[in-house]
Amino acid sequence: MNILEISAICVITAIIAKVIQPSNSDMAAALSIATAVSAAFLIILGLKDTLFSLESILSGSEIESGYIMISMKAISICYVCDISSSCCRDCGESALASVIDISGRLTIAIICFPLIEGFISSVRSILEL
Repeated sequence: MNILEISAICVITAIIAKVIQPSNSDMAAALSIATAVSAAFLIILGLKDTLFSLESILSGSEIESGYIMISMKAISICYVCDISSSCCRDCGESALASVIDISGRLTIAIICFPLIEGFISSVRSILEL
C-alpha cells in the first residue's frame, strides 16, 4: 500500500469521524485511533524491505551498525510518540499527550548516550593527534 492510499483512507476516516462526532463522539475518536494505528502498521510493513536494504548496505561499509540502529530507534520513537499524543489530544486528554511527549524525549535522550560517547571519543582521539 502506498502513501497516497494511506492518506486517502485517513482523510476519508477523518470526514466520517467528523460527520458522526455530534451524535457519537466516542465512536468518532475510536474510529480515528483505529485508523491511525492501522496506517502506522501499514507504513511499518512497507518499510521492512527498505530496512533490510539499508542493513545490507551498512554491512559492507565501515560504519558501525549500532549507530544506525540507535538512529532508527530514535526516529521510530518520534513517530510512535507523535501518533500516540495526537490520539490523546483528539480524545481531549492533553495531559496524557504531554506525558507521552516528555517520555519520548527522555527515552530518545537515554538511547542516544552511546552516540554521544562515540562522538566524544572521536573528538578526544582527534585532539590527541
